[in-house]
Amino acid sequence: MRLFDLFLIKSINGGSAPQGQWQVKANYLDGTKIEYLSELEINTDSITANTYSSCVRLNKLILHHGVEIVGDGAFFACGSLTEVKFPKSVRYIGQTSFGNADSLVTIDFTDYTGNENILIMGTAFTRATIPSGFRILVKSQSAKDMLVAQDGLRNLASYFVIV
Repeated sequence: MRLFDLFLIKSINGGSAPQGQWQVKANYLDGTKIEYLSELEINTDSITANTYSSCVRLNKLILHHGVEIVGDGAFFACGSLTEVKFPKSVRYIGQTSFGNADSLVTIDFTDYTGNENILIMGTAFTRATIPSGFRILVKSQSAKDMLVAQDGLRNLASYFVIV
């Protein structure tokens, strides 16, 4: 087993955590991926490709406002991840960024109004099966229309729920 250190810190890549909240940052000692991380808050503008792929225990992901890019494969095969909420600052969700995250049952876009400029790649949410209770949350018909037009969500149109 390769070694890596996890540190609780109040900032990631220069961003700051909300008052009273902590974030997890990983230090790679030998290039090891973070496989055993269970909770992650991200407060940076870009999540690079494959950074958190195969974090099989990751079940809670918080993307703070300011995150603009979710790189290709960023959360690929995070099999325990159940929910992700996208702040309206997100402008790009890459190929297979949440692919094979088969426990992902709620994708929340409720911050979006329908006027945003976002690109969701065709395989962003590719999965082997759609879990029971799967839903994509939006606040308006215009937000739904804007998101359904994206390649990465077009095949999931029947799962949209306006809340």
